[in-house]
Amino acid sequence: MHVLPDLEFLEKKYKDKPFTVIGVHSAKFDNEKDLEAIRNAVLRYGITHPVVNDGDMYLWRDLGVNSWPTFAVVGPNGQLLAQISGEGHRKDLDDFIEAALMFYGKRNLLDETPLPLRLEKDNDPRLLTSPLKFPGKLTVDVLNNRLFISDSNHNRIVVTDLDGNYIMQVGSSGEEGLRDGSFDDATFNKPQGLAYNAKRNVLYVADTENHALREVDFVNDVVRTLAGNGTKGSDYRGGGKGTNQLLNSPWDVCFDPVNGKVYIAMAGQHQIWEHNLSDETTKAFSGDGYERNLNGSS
Repeated sequence: MHVLPDLEFLEKKYKDKPFTVIGVHSAKFDNEKDLEAIRNAVLRYGITHPVVNDGDMYLWRDLGVNSWPTFAVVGPNGQLLAQISGEGHRKDLDDFIEAALMFYGKRNLLDETPLPLRLEKDNDPRLLTSPLKFPGKLTVDVLNNRLFISDSNHNRIVVTDLDGNYIMQVGSSGEEGLRDGSFDDATFNKPQGLAYNAKRNVLYVADTENHALREVDFVNDVVRTLAGNGTKGSDYRGGGKGTNQLLNSPWDVCFDPVNGKVYIAMAGQHQIWEHNLSDETTKAFSGDGYERNLNGSS
């Protein structure tokens, strides 16, 4: 998920060049081999390049890959030119692709014929008829008969009654961004988890691709950012205050009314964090950042 912006950058930069991104999905778990699940992921994340289902790991083994994600750069004759593993290699890939295009271009080895592509999003009737687009999470306000829905791919929060009748929306529908302000002006980027604070009549939002914790205030009709500032963090301890503390792909939230804390599932670094509403600090609560199933003390 974290490398998709890098791939999108390369696709846009070299869109008029003989360069194509092809995603290879080598499943980590059996359920991820399902073609329909992969198709839904392509739609959910707005992927516009071809994706191969390498369910039996043939390409994985042939290329000698041993970690996710891995980038392989292939030349016009089908030879492997470079292989890079891990995140944060946008500049390395950009420099290599630029040099390769120049090298093979001078030797007239590049095929300029455009590839015919038919995007999944243009052929899915669900996306054309549904008022929601890959809604991620929901929570309920029983006392006021309200249901809150994170309409993730419309970058908004939808409020309905418990029968599903529309009441209002929070966020400029469809617009990606990190902007605080009124319900009409505020923007989100793929919001996911929600938690409701009945005492204050506010909603906490895991604004995943903004790497931020947001607060929707239904008393004053405003949205504000509690932690994170749009930059993906790499801090495994935390302790910073307000938006100075960076987050990493927060995926879900849970409100603790007794201690006045919001617990955050920090999907980007395999930890649980806590945000203290009284002093506005955010820090790690459980997990060391390694992706594993290990019980023990926090």
